[in-house]
Amino acid sequence: EAYISASKAADETCRHIWDTWASHDTPFYVWGAGALALRMVAASPHGAKNIVAFIDNNSRYHGRTIAGVPVIAPDALTDMPPHFILIASVGYADAIYADITPRGLRNIVGAL
Repeated sequence: EAYISASKAADETCRHIWDTWASHDTPFYVWGAGALALRMVAASPHGAKNIVAFIDNNSRYHGRTIAGVPVIAPDALTDMPPHFILIASVGYADAIYADITPRGLRNIVGAL
């Protein structure tokens, strides 16, 4: 029961952050095209509003879309505007931060 309560609280926090970004007219990227990103799109009244692209290292996702938004490889970011990056991964957040740094991206990064 404590696990369920903690999970609900964590999801609420994530959804609040997601809704804050999606409710503004500022474009942003979501790094992560897995379960957390899918839950946020499905649970948010804003869905995928203002998301330019989902970024994921898993090539199985590349070329697909989530709520009409393309899923791209991290290398594609070098040719795109430096919008804010929201990391939508709990288990891989540290690895994603470590992947962003050597790429020399000028994007501001935050996480759910």
